[in-house]
Amino acid sequence: MIKEINFVRQYPKVYASVVAKHLADKSKSRVGLSKAEYNAGMELIEELKELSPSQLLYIIHVYMKLQKNMVKIVKTEGLQVTQVLMDRVLFLGYQNFARI
Repeated sequence: MIKEINFVRQYPKVYASVVAKHLADKSKSRVGLSKAEYNAGMELIEELKELSPSQLLYIIHVYMKLQKNMVKIVKTEGLQVTQVLMDRVLFLGYQNFARI
């Protein structure tokens, strides 16, 4: 998933054409394309065409930010930080990613 996010960030205009092709293919399929799907897709294409390329996201940055936040939470709650505890906290942190 991170690869696709990075592709969108670096090549938003190219990704707009990918979305357009998907919409065209789905509209020709047996299931078809609902008006809501078409409208959402067209809105996405317009937004993507206006975006400038952005910096790549690197997993290590996400991990480091998560680790710093989890250490802060552990210290705030008065827990002793050991490697085993940190491993568990980091695992739980990924499950509670919204806390970052």
